[in-house]
Amino acid sequence: MRDFDDNADGDLDPLGPSEDDLERFGDAFVLCASCGKAMFDQATVCPYCGFIAPGTSRTPWWVIIAALVALVAMLLLVF
Repeated sequence: MRDFDDNADGDLDPLGPSEDDLERFGDAFVLCASCGKAMFDQATVCPYCGFIAPGTSRTPWWVIIAALVALVAMLLLVF
């Protein structure tokens, strides 16, 4: 089976970005600030170490706890 990025003429992957796109938009990967591995530039969490990218909002733990308590209270009132 032939790998798509293993072109005989050395060009880019035929299904990937063109040279013009790479120059205009840059690389699709960035390095994780925590583990240093390459991850997609629009990822909010590193798939390797779980580091949350800066500027990404995350639901505070107390909101999750409050929602669970409200759910349990509603279930107790129904039954």
